[in-house]
Amino acid sequence: MINQENLNKLYDLLINDDELTTKKLNECGFNSKDLTDLIENETLVRIKRGYYTFLKIDDLYDYGKQLVSAKEYDKSTACFEKCYQLDPNNAQICFQLFFRCVINNNYNKIFEYFDKFYNDNEFDNNYTNFYLYLLSMITELPEKHKKYAKFLKFEDISVDSNDNDAYEQNRIRTSALNQRFGLALKQLNDYGNQYGRLNIQNIIIKSLLKQAIAKQKMVKENIIKLINERKYKEIIEYLEYIQECHRLSFNDETILILVSDLVEIIDKEIIPQKQIFKTDKLYEAINGKNYELALSICKEHDEKNNIESNTNVIHILLEEIQNLITKKDKIEYLPNKEVERINIKINPSNENLKNDEIPSSNNFIDIINYLMKQDLDNAFRILKNYLKNINKEEYEFLIVDLIKISLIENDIAFIKPMTALTHITRENFEFNISEYIQDFYDSLSKNEFKKARIYIDIISKSNILENTSELVTKLEEILNGMDRQQKPEDKVKEKIVCKNEEKQFKKNNAINKKDENKEFIDSKLIELFENGIVVLKPMDRERRKKIHDIINDIPDIVSFSIGTEPNRQVVLRFKPYIEGYVDVSKLSKEGKAAYKLGDYDLCINKFRQLLEFDEPKSWVYAQIGLAYLKKFNRPLAIDYLTVATYLSKNEKREYDFTELIEKLKGIKREERKPIFKMNIDEFSNDSVSDNYGIENIEEIATLISKGVTLDEICMKMQLSEEQKSIILLIYAREYYIQSNYKVGDRYLKEAEKIRSSSKYVKSLIEEIRKNKNFYKYKVDEEYKSLILKIQ
Repeated sequence: MINQENLNKLYDLLINDDELTTKKLNECGFNSKDLTDLIENETLVRIKRGYYTFLKIDDLYDYGKQLVSAKEYDKSTACFEKCYQLDPNNAQICFQLFFRCVINNNYNKIFEYFDKFYNDNEFDNNYTNFYLYLLSMITELPEKHKKYAKFLKFEDISVDSNDNDAYEQNRIRTSALNQRFGLALKQLNDYGNQYGRLNIQNIIIKSLLKQAIAKQKMVKENIIKLINERKYKEIIEYLEYIQECHRLSFNDETILILVSDLVEIIDKEIIPQKQIFKTDKLYEAINGKNYELALSICKEHDEKNNIESNTNVIHILLEEIQNLITKKDKIEYLPNKEVERINIKINPSNENLKNDEIPSSNNFIDIINYLMKQDLDNAFRILKNYLKNINKEEYEFLIVDLIKISLIENDIAFIKPMTALTHITRENFEFNISEYIQDFYDSLSKNEFKKARIYIDIISKSNILENTSELVTKLEEILNGMDRQQKPEDKVKEKIVCKNEEKQFKKNNAINKKDENKEFIDSKLIELFENGIVVLKPMDRERRKKIHDIINDIPDIVSFSIGTEPNRQVVLRFKPYIEGYVDVSKLSKEGKAAYKLGDYDLCINKFRQLLEFDEPKSWVYAQIGLAYLKKFNRPLAIDYLTVATYLSKNEKREYDFTELIEKLKGIKREERKPIFKMNIDEFSNDSVSDNYGIENIEEIATLISKGVTLDEICMKMQLSEEQKSIILLIYAREYYIQSNYKVGDRYLKEAEKIRSSSKYVKSLIEEIRKNKNFYKYKVDEEYKSLILKIQ
């Protein structure tokens, strides 16, 4: 008999992921007639004898809401997750799961759910924009949301003025937009007391506000910690990273100004001139470089509001700056003989120096001055004495080499050597060989061989500081292999494209003919360092063997073959020497989390580290390939997914991207193998034949080709601003089809400038931007191009 009790048992079966068999359904109380009725009313469908699939997802969703009312929250969550499994595009279901992610501070799948209802007409766009804004304050947004969220305005998140509670709701939004989340939360609590129980939208906002407050507190604590450690430049980097994710608050902008001033005072030993002498406003005093006055105002404010000074970052920074200025003033106003006496007392070894070698109080500045004048002899002489006086002679080679780097880079401020020297002087310098190894590879990737040799010199001399110079021989072999074609200087590289890819570089005026295979491999090294792998075109067995033999003699590179004859290919993999422990599990988790959050660059970075370690499995190549696919980098996506598909066969895994690869390559076949986990439609669902509702686009194109402006056409045809935007987007797409990306970008930007764009137009802008590199592959024989002006 079909009744609610029996149906609830059926729903419980679904929630527990049990198979719907005749036996299980009988246990729920359904007889054969009931099963027939359930099939007729399309609740169930028989997939094979004795087995059924459930269809009425709305009924299951309603059951989930009943569980919420009964306060069975865990069970209701399981119910909604089952609904999502059955229908992942249902906006209401995704909203329920989004709500649970917010409450539980779970960001792993939050944007997967958010994207499904964000553009849905059932949901108030200003509410969803407000969620997006608050999320940008808490976690890193996927790339497609970052730019939009960063520039959200009050009108994008405000409540309609016709609503009864508009005033209270908009007060909350104003406070949040100013990043005064504590005040916004208080206002929301007051709103709850006034209007009674909060609805689900305001519960989400309340939870997000609490998380934003916690994130603000964490940022503040991190900055205080870095101040206590005197890591001022790291504070600047930290705040600039936050600035990339969202707008800085007024308070954080002020902190960034103060820390930048502090770093400049330390590095240049120059105190900014006061630009303001009288004000009662803290931020005016700070911007006017009157730190003494600003500190006085800040102290008064803290005392008045019972704020502990050691918790106020601005107060702490102002004290740091003022103390630095006070100390500098005391030293500068001492008589010269007194300064010399202090220096000699601090460094007793000075007594044995000649008179002209006794450092003056501005010895550090003298080094800078001589460098600025390009007087390297005196700069190096004073540097040597200076380091000796502070007992840091072991770092002389490092500063000298960094000066050479600055000269190559035309860095007239000598930032690298002066930064290192400042830290050495203040006893907070740590020699990090991995930093210079990375600099070596960066220089190599840009063909900057002189810089690369200097970095090898730094690494080779590092055994003065620590026994970590064993990499030098390998690094020199890599450099020599790539530098071979650069010397003598009258020999230059000539880049040519060869059919068999056997020569990418050829010497002019070459004396002896080089081995073509070795030359070919050398030409691939930069590409290999940048991309992690290089998949060579199919070649015969003999040539593959020669390639493998050459690779065996090159450090930091390994090779293997994939595919079957006659299409067997060689894969080159970058595998540098790794010193120390590699946490494979941690890197994997971080990479997967980054992929889910839409941070594909970080995902690639994490899995590239796994790629460089040991013998990576197919899933490592697959994850990198999918991340490149999300970034619309077709060539690298094809390479990585090709390797993943081949390796998975040997590992007996289910990674088969054959169909996806064929579609990316533009191969048309009647039968394709099943694809695992990824569908190309996600990346190319924008048809080139769709004119988005503009029926007379050809007539419009003809008029534009004759010199009539689009504004004149819109006025004559009585077209709206939205229709104008769409025409611009059609033109952008048309130029992208012709691979004219410069003009296409221009039309796309014109469409973006129209402020009255609806959500539909914004979605089109995003779609066309995403697909711009793919349009030229979508055109079929029947496609009719628009008449375009010559650009």
